[in-house]
Amino acid sequence: MFAVWGGIAGAQTLLRGLLTAGVEIDALPALLARGPAALLGLGDRKGALAVGLDADLVLVDPAAAAVLEAAELRSRHPLSPLVGRRLAGAVHAVRVRGQDPRGRTPIGRFVPRER
Repeated sequence: MFAVWGGIAGAQTLLRGLLTAGVEIDALPALLARGPAALLGLGDRKGALAVGLDADLVLVDPAAAAVLEAAELRSRHPLSPLVGRRLAGAVHAVRVRGQDPRGRTPIGRFVPRER
């Protein structure tokens, strides 16, 4: 995604846009992870929390809301029809295969399952 010349318009606001449109948070893993992974032939390692899966996570507060400002947009051409609109949700953290993609200190800690 970061190698694409102009970025991927809407990737940053997709989750908040769906929450604003009234999509239930329980539907998001299928819409944003399992479905696209299946479409792209990535197998069934996405869209669920279970031992052996990829641990791609988004920590989101669906009750939060804020106006989207142009300065928040990270694509090469920071334009969006959503700028100036109040969007539901606040993303607090992202994990890709359990790691922060920006190399920051992890939130929480690993807790092994009880046997």
